[in-house]
Amino acid sequence: MFQNSSWICPGDSSEANSGTDLKLALKTSLIGYRVLSRRFDKNELRIPKEKRTAISPEVGRIGEKIRNTRKTLGWTQGDLAKKTGFSQQTISFIEGGYINVSFLTLKNITASLGLSISIS
Repeated sequence: MFQNSSWICPGDSSEANSGTDLKLALKTSLIGYRVLSRRFDKNELRIPKEKRTAISPEVGRIGEKIRNTRKTLGWTQGDLAKKTGFSQQTISFIEGGYINVSFLTLKNITASLGLSISIS
């Protein structure tokens, strides 16, 4: 199952690999760890787009509106993240509709984009 396994001690340095590795360190004693690693193809780690779905259609529409407005302004997700104080990954998840956001979070993002929130 795992291609390479080796002993390392705290403070040892390991060589950087050119691929994507998943490493699992198991503490075996006070002085050593057992490291198990498996090489992955990057495509194995990606979730196909057809499996990515928004929490609900409403959450997805809010995310799309945020994304479209951000792109209209010529901003990257990183730009919006800096203006709102959230991480780029959080902005990405919100735009994709993968997470529910609080009203205050939504208010912060919409204010940064020059949008308003209306409840009807």
